[in-house]
Formats: sequence, C-alpha cells, structure tokens
Amino acid sequence: MVGSLSADSANTASDSEINTNANSANMDSASTKAAQIAGVTTDPAKSTKADNSANLAKADSAKSTKSANPAKASQKLATADKPPFYGKKNILQVVGGADMLHSKTTRSGFSGLGIIGVHYYQPNRAFRLPGRLGVELEYMFGGNRFGDKNEAFNQVIFGGVQDVFFSLGRHFYAGLGIGIYIRSRLDSRVGSAFTFGERLFMGYAQQIGGGGGLSLEIFIKHYSNGDLTPRNAGFNFLGLGAGYSF
Repeated sequence: MVGSLSADSANTASDSEINTNANSANMDSASTKAAQIAGVTTDPAKSTKADNSANLAKADSAKSTKSANPAKASQKLATADKPPFYGKKNILQVVGGADMLHSKTTRSGFSGLGIIGVHYYQPNRAFRLPGRLGVELEYMFGGNRFGDKNEAFNQVIFGGVQDVFFSLGRHFYAGLGIGIYIRSRLDSRVGSAFTFGERLFMGYAQQIGGGGGLSLEIFIKHYSNGDLTPRNAGFNFLGLGAGYSF
C-alpha cells in the first residue's frame, strides 16, 4: 500500500512538471506571436538589420529635406563673403541724385530736379545670376529749370526692383536692375502715374570685422512709361547711394 502511494505521488509530480513545461511553452509561443503582430523580432540578427534599415531611412530623409530647399542654397551662393552683402541677408541704402536733361528735353545739363530715397534689398538669384530683390521709396523735388514750363515736380515714387550684379573681387561689384513704380502725381515729362525704372550701378564695399559691410554706389537711373502715353520724355538721374548690410 505504501508502495502504491509512493507511485501515485511520483505520477502526480511528473504530471505537474509536464503541465508546467507545457504552460511555459504556451506562454513563450504567445509572446512570440504577440511580438510578430507588433512588428518586433526577437532574433538579434534581425533586430540589427532592422536598426540599420531605420538608420538608412533617416539618412535618406535628411538628404531629401536638404535637397528640397534649393532657395536657401541659392541665397547662400549669392551672398557668401562677397560684396555687397558679405553673407548677410539685408541691405539698407540711402540715395540721392540729380536729373540730367537729354534729347527729349531739348537741352543738356542738369534740370534742377533732385531725388532722395531709401532702398531695402534682400539677396536672391535671377536668371541663375546673383541678384537682389528690393523695394524703393523716393521723393523727387525741385523745378524744371530748362523745360517749356516752370512747374514743380514734387512727388513720391514707390516701387519694387530686381537687380542682378557681379562681384569684382573682394570689394567692387557692378550690375543693372529693372523695376515698376507708382508716382503720386503726373507732370509734363511722363503722362502716367505708372512708370518703369532701369538702372546701371557700380559699387565699392568694405566688410566691417566679422559683421556686415558698408557700400557706396554710383548709379544712372531712368524713369519712363515705355511710351504708354504721348508724354514720355522721362527722367535720367545721376546719383550716389550709401548702404549697410546686416
């Protein structure tokens, strides 16, 4: 009888161990399935491969983001350590000039008209060339000394301009620009408030320490409306501009 009880106890312990092993196997199987459903692998080699794939994907994403922003790269090319911006993103300029008479005004010399103004520019690229995009606010004053009429030309001129320029070494630069403008009054020279402006300029700039630079420009600027009206003698200003890049 004692032998029978011992045998039963042994069988019970064996059954309990088998059940425990089976439960452990079932738990391992369930964990593996859960990991597979969640997209997680328990294989170290596979984990390393997955990590490498993720890193490559991040690198490709970073390259795509960098190449997807050509405007910033173009802006950097237009300003990097060259006049007049010297790597900065803004130029503020004050200008002044005098009107020169020409063939359409019947006489040569200076008319007695003057102009003063403030210009603001930011670097860009135009026609794949370094350029600057700007807004200009100017005030024309004085009388038409050699004209057919003794009239005042006091008026405000406001407009936008696109310049292209070439850096000539570390200090000199030259360029040209075209803009569209609105004037506050009509006169005997131009018969419309809307007018075009074309300009040729040459400048000298000097960088200040590690900051921006000071620049001095000489320019010739022509205002006319492209013969949109019968009156279109226009204005030709010879002037100077002083600017600071920041």
